[in-house]
Amino acid sequence: MRDSKLANYLEWIRNDNSNFREVSNVLELHYFLLGYQISESDNIVLNGEGNWIGDFMTFCELELTRELQMQEGLENVALGSNYAIYIHNNSESNESGLQKIFQLLDKFWSSAC
Repeated sequence: MRDSKLANYLEWIRNDNSNFREVSNVLELHYFLLGYQISESDNIVLNGEGNWIGDFMTFCELELTRELQMQEGLENVALGSNYAIYIHNNSESNESGLQKIFQLLDKFWSSAC
């Protein structure tokens, strides 16, 4: 998963985690990944490079829900939107939103391996 062209491209986008390339915010990155996943499924690419994207999106929603639960001290807290919109709306800047999504990606990759 981390040795794929897609993973290499994401690392290229990340750059040094502050000067991101090609995308300006978390929503653009989310829609790029979603488009990549849809493209593979429309073209019946089985076990393609993007086969993990759906799992990653679910992972993001679960992790952010856990963070919210810990912050609010409540058991039943929901994002109220998808993870990308939540991150975008609750980040201080576009850069911090991208940093958050890449933190989640690192955590996802480390848990998936």
